[in-house]
Amino acid sequence: MGKNLYEFINMSDKITFYAKNDDYARALTLLLGEGKAGCKKENGESIPYCMTAFQGSAPQEVYDQISEMVRSGDEELEKALNSVAVCDFSEREIFDDYTENGSNEEKWQKWDNKHRTSLNDFGKYARGIAKNLQNKRLLGAK
Repeated sequence: MGKNLYEFINMSDKITFYAKNDDYARALTLLLGEGKAGCKKENGESIPYCMTAFQGSAPQEVYDQISEMVRSGDEELEKALNSVAVCDFSEREIFDDYTENGSNEEKWQKWDNKHRTSLNDFGKYARGIAKNLQNKRLLGAK
């Protein structure tokens, strides 16, 4: 997976994640935020068609692309979902070091629980979706 860092913009906590490219960042944002969250790159550039609940729908091809990612159990989307963490851009390196790049589940849960300020648990939600994608892929779902 590419190491492009993004922020999932929501009303509660600072959330960052890695994604291969903007298409995967948009897919993650729409899946987690249900059109009520934004997304931006580390350089501050916004990803279009993430905040659809208030600004109108994305083009149909965006939804078709996300549907195909989910249908196929896309591994890159799974990786992006598994990288969701409660931290801002400046804390991401610390989070990655502490959690062994997010692979130590006990440590990422401890981190998220300590840093989360709302009832929203986007990390847990994201990893649940990632597990479903993995199961689809392993079962060869079409």
